[in-house]
Amino acid sequence: MKIKLSDNIWFRCAVVSAVFILLNIILWYFDEFLGLSLTFLLLFLTIPATVISIIALCQSFSFKTHRHTAVFSLNMLNIILIAVFYFAILPHRDCDEYIMEDNYTKHYAEMSELKNYFKNAIDRNKSVRMEWSLKYNTKIKDYDSLGLTKQEVKTIKKKLRKINCQGIEGGKHNVKILFKRVDSGVYYYNLSDSVFDLQQINKIKKDCSSILLNDSVYFSRVGGAIGNYCFENKAEFEKR
Repeated sequence: MKIKLSDNIWFRCAVVSAVFILLNIILWYFDEFLGLSLTFLLLFLTIPATVISIIALCQSFSFKTHRHTAVFSLNMLNIILIAVFYFAILPHRDCDEYIMEDNYTKHYAEMSELKNYFKNAIDRNKSVRMEWSLKYNTKIKDYDSLGLTKQEVKTIKKKLRKINCQGIEGGKHNVKILFKRVDSGVYYYNLSDSVFDLQQINKIKKDCSSILLNDSVYFSRVGGAIGNYCFENKAEFEKR
């Protein structure tokens, strides 16, 4: 018996499958690692949903009824979102020590300027953290609780965008600029006002999640709740 979108059961299966895939894609946008992990863990659902969606999409090209249009629209939305994710968003989520170095080389002067502006804006004994990314978004209206003026918060946000970074944190003595969030990892530029002493240099070099760039800047990769992540190319990068 030939299945058609005019059949209630098949139509419902097509819609549920398309929605299931859409929810997976949305999860990819917010947390790539978690989204892709769940997709593979639920392969027993993902594979049938994909097959049903492909068949239903092919059937929907006739646009005979509102059902055909609805199924076509849902599946085309999924295709567009997947394309945007893989070709526009995913490449920008990639990060390693070489990408960090390239961005620093292009914007080291602006980073230094941002660091000084940030330190001059915050209270001497206060530690402040701000971030603008998919996961976290500091609200401009909360400037008072940060001990800053509204204009200062706007300026900091603008300066971060200019250097392709997402956040900044620290106090008068230590400032970290958040470069990127990739999966559950976070990449930082750690900027010091003074030259690192021998003890600090040795500590940075021994830590696989830190890379010394120069005598006052080092990269760090933090893994959040599950600990630090090591830079995969640390040894090769430092040998240059």
